[in-house]
Parts: sequence; C-alpha cells; structure tokens
Amino acid sequence: MIAQQIARALEPIAARFCTFNIPEPIVHWGHHFWTGSIVLLSLAANGLLHQFHYAFSL
Repeated sequence: MIAQQIARALEPIAARFCTFNIPEPIVHWGHHFWTGSIVLLSLAANGLLHQFHYAFSL
C-alpha cells in the first residue's frame, strides 16, 4: 500500500530522468563508482591524518 503510493509519487521524477539519455553503464555503475571513490578517499585521508599525528607526536 505505502510502497505503491511512493512508487506512484516517484514515477514522474523517474520518467523525467529517463529523458536525459544517460548511457546505461553510467546509470548502472555510477553509484558504485562514486561510493567506492568516497571510501578510498576517506581511507587515504585517515591514513594521512595518522601519519601527520605520528610525525608530530615524537
């Protein structure tokens, strides 16, 4: 019931995005790519922060 109401409410928005003609691989893999890049950047920033802290704690 609620799922159908949400689907009906989101359908016009989804239809609008379908008119953008975005290539299928970008639609399919885009979210995974950006999520992965955020994870990797966060891990890199965390490592740099720890190296900086270690360098100045001696």
